[in-house]
Amino acid sequence: MKALFHDVRMKTHASSLSLYLRRIRITKWSTRMIITFFSIIAFSLICLVMLLSGTLQDVEDLHSSAELQKWEASDTNRTHYGEDLYYSQDLRKWEIPDTDILVNDTVSRELAEKIKVLCFITTTPKTIQTKARAVNNTWARRCNKVLFVSTGTDASPDVLILKIEESRVHLTAKTIQSLRYIYDNYVEEYHWFLKADDDSYIVMENLRYLLTHHDHQKPTYMGYHFRMFLEQGYMSGGAGYVMSRKALRMFIEEGINHKNESICRTDGPDEDVDVGRCLEAIGVPPYTTTDRLMKETFHPSGPIGHLTGGLLEYLQRYPKVPIKEGKDCCSQLTISFHYVEPRMMYLIEFLLYRMTVYGWNTHVDFTGIFKKEVSHIEKEEGFDINALY
Repeated sequence: MKALFHDVRMKTHASSLSLYLRRIRITKWSTRMIITFFSIIAFSLICLVMLLSGTLQDVEDLHSSAELQKWEASDTNRTHYGEDLYYSQDLRKWEIPDTDILVNDTVSRELAEKIKVLCFITTTPKTIQTKARAVNNTWARRCNKVLFVSTGTDASPDVLILKIEESRVHLTAKTIQSLRYIYDNYVEEYHWFLKADDDSYIVMENLRYLLTHHDHQKPTYMGYHFRMFLEQGYMSGGAGYVMSRKALRMFIEEGINHKNESICRTDGPDEDVDVGRCLEAIGVPPYTTTDRLMKETFHPSGPIGHLTGGLLEYLQRYPKVPIKEGKDCCSQLTISFHYVEPRMMYLIEFLLYRMTVYGWNTHVDFTGIFKKEVSHIEKEEGFDINALY
């Protein structure tokens, strides 16, 4: 009887223990669920706060927010320069090192030390955190020096603030004041000076290779050559253009400083034409930038337009070299595209610098692909450079 009672009591204890353990498992499961639930709520609230404060990165951005430094506006980081502009002294850059790809960039690094290029990129208060951010995260990192040129009062690192109205009717003033500032502060530090827009994409390695064919101590001016409005034409502002140290010196000393608005205008809506007019007046010649196959390296439109067609009508008439569409549009050593939106900028960056086609050897000899020659305009009978103005 005692044995039976003991057996029943043991079973009762076992049942109670089983129930107790089951309750523990349920309690642990419930605790995990509660913790998970509140974690999700907390994360959602954090994301909401970040979104409302404007610091949440676009999901399309290829870089995480941890990799980027936010531009911080601070009046204490600006000094007054002359009467017309401010310049931020806080020269930080968003550095995103490419340490996770297999690449040998020894040649390009050596070239960057030999050919120093200052890039100044025109932007606006409305696009400085979108277009200019994409430029700064991609190709501008390969310039020896970067200046973003904007207007207003919200100064940010590496941004030159001009005290002019933000309007297309002042595009010339924006460029002229930038060039004067660069002349006053950097003309002896860099060999070449590149002007680009915040929707331009520049392949700096190809630009530097082109520049190896030229002497920065001689007056030189290069870009996408339009044949209109001037005897020697002018370079497209959107495609980007580059001038040598000598050309910049002449532009300021023999052009702008003489204050002859009929020759060297200091304000207006046609920045690229006005710069070209001044350079023509002081004797700075344009040089060819096509390769030996007569393919262009600088491009006034986006890659899709040049490759698939549908370019604006004026591009059928303005270029010195007849424009091409399709696979023959562009040189293998293409330097620039225009009208590149931020997402396309990141895509180009990825395809050029983070992707490789296995088995293709691009370490070929490009000797002779470029010619060092002045880009003369041959005017056919009846051609009027002002007919389309």
